[in-house]
Amino acid sequence: MPLSSSSVDQRIPEALSTSRGKPAGVSDGNWIQTMPGKGWNTILRFYNPLESFFDKSWRPSEIELVN
Repeated sequence: MPLSSSSVDQRIPEALSTSRGKPAGVSDGNWIQTMPGKGWNTILRFYNPLESFFDKSWRPSEIELVN
């Protein structure tokens, strides 16, 4: 049975901050500490993905710089 949009987990944050130090006003759950000169990778984990994931008609959007 396909999931409706109302049953999708709504805890996913709209924006994540990545920086050396935690910016003011950003909750711990929306901040990822990075180290200068070190690289990092983004990994997405899906639970019960919809058919569009498997047939590749859906893909995540690009990571965008937010000032």
